[in-house]
Parts: sequence; C-alpha cells; structure tokens
Amino acid sequence: MGDFINIKFKGMKKLIVVLFLFTAINVFGQWVPTSAPLGGTVNAFVISGSNIFAGTQLNGVFLSTNNGTNWNVKGLTGMEITSLAVSGSNIFAGANSNGVYLSTNNGSNWTAVNNGLSGQYVRAIAASGTNIFAGTFNGGVFLSTNNGANWTSVGLTDRGIWTFAVSGTNIYAGCYNVGGVYKTTNNGTNWTLTGLSDIPVWSLAVSGSNLFAGTDGRMFLSTNNGTNWTENLLTSSTLQIKSIVISGASIFAGISDHGAFHGDGVYLSTNNGANWTNKNQGFIYPPPSIHSLLIVNNSIFAGAFSNTAGSVWHRFLSDILQVQTISTEIPSAFS
Repeated sequence: MGDFINIKFKGMKKLIVVLFLFTAINVFGQWVPTSAPLGGTVNAFVISGSNIFAGTQLNGVFLSTNNGTNWNVKGLTGMEITSLAVSGSNIFAGANSNGVYLSTNNGSNWTAVNNGLSGQYVRAIAASGTNIFAGTFNGGVFLSTNNGANWTSVGLTDRGIWTFAVSGTNIYAGCYNVGGVYKTTNNGTNWTLTGLSDIPVWSLAVSGSNLFAGTDGRMFLSTNNGTNWTENLLTSSTLQIKSIVISGASIFAGISDHGAFHGDGVYLSTNNGANWTNKNQGFIYPPPSIHSLLIVNNSIFAGAFSNTAGSVWHRFLSDILQVQTISTEIPSAFS
C-alpha cells in the first residue's frame, strides 16, 4: 500500500488527497480474474449476441451472460473443447477425439453432428455464411453446408489444421505439422499455399486488407491476401503466438510457453506488428500462457492455461489504449 500525499493547489478551492501512484496502478488499468470457468485452460471464446461462450480443456463449455462477471457450465463436461464458432443462432464446438457438437439454444443442449467426420480430432472451426469448416488434427479440412448434418472432406488431407481466418470469400487455414498458410476462394475446392512453408502457424486474424499469422515467436503480416509476407520478431522463438485479436489499429497477441502454465501474457502493437509492448499489468508473475483472446465492446478477455480457477482474465480496452483527461483546470502553484 502506498503512502498518502496531501497536495495543496494554490489558485484552486479544493484540497485534494491523492493516494500514491503505486496504489493507483494496482487498482486501475490492469488485468483482473473473473469468476472463471472451473475447467482449467480456456482454449476458445466466441460471442453470440450478449452471450460469451468459453471452451475449456477439461470441463466442456461455459457461458457468461453478464460480460464475464459470472460463468455457468453449459454442457459437454469432461470433454476438451478446442474451438467454437457461431452461425446465426447455432453454436458449434470442436472437441478432441469427439468431432463437432451443435447447440441451437445457447448451450442448454448439445447434439453430436459427425456424419462424415466421426472420430476426428477437430482443432479449428470457422463459419462463412451457412458454410461451416472444421480443421482436423491430421485429416485436413471438412465442410458442412447443412449445420453439421453432413461433412465432406475438402482437401489438405495430409495437413494438421490449427486455425482458420475468414475474410469475405477468402478462407485461410494455418497448418501446424508441415507449416504454412493455405487459402481457398471457392469453399475448399482448391487450396493454394500462400507462404510460411515449414513454419507452424498457431493463429490467424484478418483486419481489412491485413492478414496476420502467429508462429513460434514471430508475427507475419500480409497486405495482399498472402501473396507476400513481412516478418516481425515478437518474443522468444520458444514461445508460441496462440491467439490474435484486433480492435481498430490495435493488434493483441496471446503468448503461450508450449503448454506450460507460465508463458508471456499479452502483447500489443499499434503499428501493424512492427513493434510490440507487453500489457501484463495485473497478471500474477510470471504472466500466464494465453491460449485465447476475445474483444467485446470495450472489454478484452484472455483465456489462460491453468489447472485451477482464474482461467479467464478481463481488462478494459480504454485502460490499455488511451489516457483519459480528468481535469482541464491548471493550478497556479502547488505545495
């Protein structure tokens, strides 16, 4: 706890008592734990209306209806949920060794939808209109055009798909086993390697004409749909960039230490990845491994690798991105 300082401003009618800066830093502008899902590591987030869903490593899917203040288990308990996606009122969950599950009532009930996908480890799910793509651990990409009732293999069958990004008619798939970012413009009929061959790709994100790819310690940027890439070192090559989210000109990266509980937290770039600053204020030191990120209005959520409660952390974007003016009054002197 910091000391109290009395500051007298001459030319002003107020005596302001200010709590020392160290205490203010500890209270404002930092990450705080929510009443997190008790399922350990949070692998995925998705937003549906005002509902936030979290997919966990050990205990299925959780739902918050009040911006992360409270979480309730919503089924698939005992499963490892690797990915989540929303298409209209449908929530899709990818599960380790259990395929894909569908809920049409905000997680109250779930149905396995695995015809053509049975037995697959589904690592990534993406929705593009009414088309649902499932990326598997070692069997490539599958497509459903009827909400998961049927699935068809659409290529990259010898690739392990870890992540997707969707931008209009462009679907991007990031591979972890042989590396690379692949693109299709015709719903998987054809795939083209855009680059980053032999580099494992753990995360993808699109903002306008910019495509970001997170790898082992490096962030890559393409401004022309993957035709060319520029590279920026973010952190150590032993750390994986597991998640990327974007708000305007601000790019956030979640860093993971290859499955360790302690990684390197969250980093921010405001110049398309040329420079990065860690934004780990409030995390218990050392910062946790971050597996997932979500931005909702003025909030950012971070899903951590954990075997206890405290898996979801919250912070206000305005605390990170801007300095707020608290007064325009200027004292003539102070003592």
